[in-house]
Amino acid sequence: MIQFKLAIKDILKKPMTAVLFMLQIFVSLFFLFAAARELLFSFHGLDAIKKLEANDSIYFQTGSTSHLNYSQENEDFLQKLMDSEKKAYSILTSVRFEGLENTPVVMGVGAFDEVFNLEKYNKVRTDSTDSTIWIGSKVKSVHVGDVLQYGTVKKEKSIIEGRLPANSTYILREAMMSLDESIVILTSKQKMNELHSYYYMDELMRNSVLFDVNSDEIAEYILRMNQQGTTLSPISFNQQLHEHYGSLYKNAILLTAFYLITSLFVFVSLTINTIQLIEQNLQEYAVHLLYGARLESIFQRIMVYLLGMIIPPISLALSVLFLMGSGLAYVYWGIGFCMIIPLVISLIGLSRLKSSNIIYVARERA
Repeated sequence: MIQFKLAIKDILKKPMTAVLFMLQIFVSLFFLFAAARELLFSFHGLDAIKKLEANDSIYFQTGSTSHLNYSQENEDFLQKLMDSEKKAYSILTSVRFEGLENTPVVMGVGAFDEVFNLEKYNKVRTDSTDSTIWIGSKVKSVHVGDVLQYGTVKKEKSIIEGRLPANSTYILREAMMSLDESIVILTSKQKMNELHSYYYMDELMRNSVLFDVNSDEIAEYILRMNQQGTTLSPISFNQQLHEHYGSLYKNAILLTAFYLITSLFVFVSLTINTIQLIEQNLQEYAVHLLYGARLESIFQRIMVYLLGMIIPPISLALSVLFLMGSGLAYVYWGIGFCMIIPLVISLIGLSRLKSSNIIYVARERA
C-alpha cells in the first residue's frame, strides 16, 4: 500500500508529462490494434481464398432481369448441381425469423458447408435434404437448444444444434463476412424449395457460385438462367478475391509496421522517463534502504508507477475497439502489453539501481 501511494505521488510530480505519455500510448496502441485487426481480417480472407482456389470457383454478375419464368427442368438442374453433385452453393441473407428480426440470418444452400469448412456441423442431419440450425459465437437473442420455426409456404420447426467457433466466416461475392452474430441455416436446394418455393429465388441465383465445373457446365448454367429471365456474366472468384484481399493484406502490413514502430518509440521514451525518475528519486530510495526497505520494494514502486501510466490508455483504446465491434482477442493483447511492458521497463530500472551504490550516490548529491 505504501509503494502504491509513493508511485501515485511519482505520477503527480509531473502531471502534464504523465498525461502526454498516456495520450501517446492511447493513440499509438489504438491504431496499432486497429491495424492488426485489419491485418488479421485480410489474412483470414486470404486463408479462405486458399480453400477456394482448388475449386476454380465462378460467380456471376447479374445483368438485366426480366419477368422470372421458372421451370421444373431448370429447378431440377439447380438441385442436381447443389445437392447431388455438390458443385454449387448459394447464400441467402434476407431471411428472418419471426420475433428475431434484428438477428441476421445466413442460409447456406447446397455445398456452402463444404466450401467454408462447416460440413462437420451438417453431419447431424438425418438425411441430405434436411436442415440444421446453428448460431454464431456472439448471438444472444437465442440459445442452444431453442426451437425455431421457419418457412414461407410451409412451416418447419428445428432445434438450434450448437454454436459455431468464434471467427467463423464466409465470402459473399468479394466480401468476407462474419458468422459470429448470425443464425446459420445449413440446408439443401430441395429443402429450400419445400419450405420457400420460389420465394428468395432471385437472391439465390444472384449469389450462386459454381466450382469444379467445366466450360460446358458454365455455359449450360448461364443458358438456363437466361431462360428463367436473368442475364449472367461469369467472373473468376479466385482472381477477384486475390486482387481484393492481396491489396488489403499489403496495406495492413504497412500500417501495422508503421504503428508498431511508433509504439516502440513511445515506450522507449517512457523507459527514458522512468530512468530519469529513478535518478531523481535516488536520495529517497537511499533513505528507504537505510530504514530497512529492500530493492524489491523499490521494484514494486516502479511497477505500480508504470502500470498507472499504461493501464488507463490501454483500457481506453480497448474500450473504443470493443465498441467498434472487435472481439475479446484485443483484450488479451492489452493484458499482454500491460504485463510485459511494465515488467521489462522495471527490470531495466532495477538493473540501473543494482549497477550503482544508491546510498553512496545519494550522499554525494546531498
